Parts: sequence; C-alpha cells; structure tokens
Amino acid sequence: MHEPLALLKECFRVLRPGGRLVLTTPNVFSLAHRRYGRDWRGLEPPRHLHLFTPAALKRCARTGGFEQLELHTLSAESAGIYRASDEISSMHGAPRRGSAPTSIVRSWCLRYREYRETLHDPQAGQDILLIGVKPT
Repeated sequence: MHEPLALLKECFRVLRPGGRLVLTTPNVFSLAHRRYGRDWRGLEPPRHLHLFTPAALKRCARTGGFEQLELHTLSAESAGIYRASDEISSMHGAPRRGSAPTSIVRSWCLRYREYRETLHDPQAGQDILLIGVKPT
C-alpha cells in the first residue's frame, strides 16, 4: 500500500462502531531483520513499501482513529522467512548453509530461538499483530 494511514482511515470509516481491525505486517525490530539486514526477506520490495516498528504501527493506528490497541509480535511464519533470507544471502555471496533438509531444520531452530527471544524481548517476533477497535 502506498499510503498506510489513508488505508487505516478508510478501514475506520467502513467499520461499524465497536468493530475490530486485525492486521499483520513485517516487524523491522524482528530478530530476523537484525540477523540478515538487507537480506531479510521481510523487506520484499515492491510488496512492502512501508515497514513498521511496533510503536510506529501503533501510532499510525491511533492516528487513524482506532482505540483499545493490542499489539504483539509473532514468530508463526518465521521459519520460511529464515530459509528465504538465507537464499537471498547466498545470492549476495554468503556461503550456502547446507543441504535443503539441513536448511529446513536450521530454519525451525531459528524460529524456536525467535519465539524464545520474544519471551524476553516482545519486539523480536517476525510479524507485528495489531488489533484496534473503532470506538462506539
């Protein structure tokens, strides 16, 4: 989306009072982004034109009119992100990190590590989950 705030305002407009907005987006503060930098699959140009931190997404939703904001980070899809980020890294000259089965096991280990990290650092998850309510 080119204008995230405009989209949030439109979601706010079409929701009934008390309606909920639920969205997910890649998390710039994720462990995967910290690990891979420019090779992080979450960058996904041109699919993601705007990337958010949890605080920035919360401010944007609040500016769009939403209240009762809940914000979490998730690791549910991160194994695939780790595998894809490894592939991107190898295209930029980084050594391959083993066979396909090894890569799969490694990505699940990294996913588990990310999940464990979110217990201490709630902003470490791959994706941001935001739930907002249109006031009644």
